[in-house]
Amino acid sequence: ADQATGGDALIERRPAWFAEIGGFVETPVYARARLAEGERIDGPALIEEAESTSFVGPSAHVRLDRFGILIMRFH
Repeated sequence: ADQATGGDALIERRPAWFAEIGGFVETPVYARARLAEGERIDGPALIEEAESTSFVGPSAHVRLDRFGILIMRFH
């Protein structure tokens, strides 16, 4: 799998509960507005914006498409 990116979009890391893992995991939190087109974020991760938070589980990743839409894929 590709290495998670997110460079300038990384805000912080904080504990988040993932049932698949069976507990809390120190999880990267990204600012959606700072993600670049084509950027891939591997789960587990949280992607925050003013209106919502996207929850990316450990068996998924997201990419930002050219229209600014987050595309999530499960593996």
